[in-house]
Amino acid sequence: MGTTSPTIGSNTISDSGDITMASGATSTHTSGTVTILGYSNAADWTGPGTFTAYNLTIGNGSAMTVDNETSDLPLDVNNTFTTSAGATFQASSTAAFNVGGNWSNSATAVFTPNSSTVVMDATTGTPTITSGGDAFNNLSIDNSGTVITWTIQDALDVNGNLLIDTSNTLDANSGGPYNVNVAGNWTNNGTYTHRNNTTYLDGAADTTQTVDGNTTFYNLTATTGDRVIKFGAADTFVIAASGTF
Repeated sequence: MGTTSPTIGSNTISDSGDITMASGATSTHTSGTVTILGYSNAADWTGPGTFTAYNLTIGNGSAMTVDNETSDLPLDVNNTFTTSAGATFQASSTAAFNVGGNWSNSATAVFTPNSSTVVMDATTGTPTITSGGDAFNNLSIDNSGTVITWTIQDALDVNGNLLIDTSNTLDANSGGPYNVNVAGNWTNNGTYTHRNNTTYLDGAADTTQTVDGNTTFYNLTATTGDRVIKFGAADTFVIAASGTF
């Protein structure tokens, strides 16, 4: 695809913009935006090859899925992933999903994470995460050690595990601040900038939730009963304002 901005699918006919990439197949896209349009049928993309786009946008009111139970398609978005107003996107439960820039999910879009892990792996710039009210399953802020700060633009909800890896920063945004909910394990090998927000450890009853890595929280709340929260024995945790357990 090179540097073009192709549109796949149509908003006037039943074409859903389906794509299948064979084993070992890849795409190359160094600038521009791939836009998915599939109004009457969801665009259904299958692997096991890898689809790479510079920017990937699910168009207004369109639908796309890479969750096919078998031969799910790995996605590698080098810059911004956008789910537009009224659009829906179903992530794969098994295939890789990497985003190297901003995550932008409209408040009227539907992002279904299934059992996915979204890896935010930008190595330049000041990337942002706009959840639009939809939760991630697992979220990894992980670019293999490059110093980068990701700033959330609204409340962040992670139904699974959150990883902030070495040299990476997750910023709750001084313009908010925005709260962070994590239902699985919290691993902070980098920096968490709370901006006086509230962090909720909201795992389900009868589960064990681990919290690892030196972290300063402002307000920390974990009120679900009948569960265990394990804080790393060798780590330092600070609650700057209040803790509710």
